[in-house]
Amino acid sequence: MYFEERKRKNGKSTYYAVDRYVDPLTGKAKREVVKFYTNTARARKQAERDLAAKIEELVAEKQGAFNGAAMVTF
Repeated sequence: MYFEERKRKNGKSTYYAVDRYVDPLTGKAKREVVKFYTNTARARKQAERDLAAKIEELVAEKQGAFNGAAMVTF
């Protein structure tokens, strides 16, 4: 996990927590981002928790969709 700072058009900064994970269906590395507006320790910790929850939800959704017994090929 790492953090990025990006400048908006009006000169204000926005911050992003970025992490990579492996998509269980394709086996490819994916990138997920959570945006936050203040660069404080509290905001960073909350962004880390939000990002971890978001990635867990995405992986669980993909694994739930892939059920070998339900998949039928012709």
